[in-house]
Amino acid sequence: MSIGNDVTERYLQEHPSDELIKQRLKGMRNDFTACLGLLYNNNP
Repeated sequence: MSIGNDVTERYLQEHPSDELIKQRLKGMRNDFTACLGLLYNNNP
């Protein structure tokens, strides 16, 4: 996921007006945040 996020961030820096990529990157961030929340909330 990290590699995909890095590549998407780099693309977005070069194409800042690409709204579809902005939406996908936001979704990736939300998914990652949710995964981290589950990971840390389930481990005492």
